[in-house]
Amino acid sequence: MAGVLLIDGVPHCERTPEYLRNITRPAQLSVGPLSPATTEAERLVHARKVAEIERFDERRRYASVRNQGAPKSAKDSARAQFICAGRSDKLQCGLCPLAADYPAGLPVVENPPTGPYAPRFCSQATTVVAGAALIKLAQRDYWGSPEWQASYGRRAHVESIFGNLRNPSTQNIRRGFCRVMGLIKTTLMLAVEVMAANLRLVREWAKRTGENSDPLHEPFPEDFGFEEIDAEGNLWSVTSDDPRPPGS
Repeated sequence: MAGVLLIDGVPHCERTPEYLRNITRPAQLSVGPLSPATTEAERLVHARKVAEIERFDERRRYASVRNQGAPKSAKDSARAQFICAGRSDKLQCGLCPLAADYPAGLPVVENPPTGPYAPRFCSQATTVVAGAALIKLAQRDYWGSPEWQASYGRRAHVESIFGNLRNPSTQNIRRGFCRVMGLIKTTLMLAVEVMAANLRLVREWAKRTGENSDPLHEPFPEDFGFEEIDAEGNLWSVTSDDPRPPGS
């Protein structure tokens, strides 16, 4: 009996087409419609981008579905049990007894392997894959899936706030911005900087939109330096030869 076909840390159907086994992430994960004034060259570029996205999505059909993981107390806690794509209503496979009830239009597995040398997925309802084969490339979401794309899309926002924190004209965070020892203290100082950045950004947004319903939207008071007050808390001005505030 043969093993399993692993692609990017996930078991796949043995009959996964060759053109889907080694693909790269499309430069764009989505493309808009063509305009009436599109040139022939632009149509070719658009068609190429669409094909890359479709290929990115197509391979997901051949991926096995994770059924359950091993308990943390297991000797191989990273191992996992999978159900083949043909038994998960993602492919039309003649070896699956439920294939006749699957919806039409699914990719068809041509000549599924049989006999004593068929892969385990082709002869068992579920298959356990060792953690050593999965853990290096394992991801929470399948690479290229809509869930993965949504998570990957957050990267632009993360990079944006990092740039805002490092910008000399905003927070100006850099190595040595705080002089405290220990991971907890430096993390606390960083948290204060992030809160200050969030407050600044929300106030800039409120100023642009005119939304001032929340007290946090109020602009920072104008800084005129500092003023002296007397012992009773009243504003003090120099009216005598005594340079000190009364009661000081």
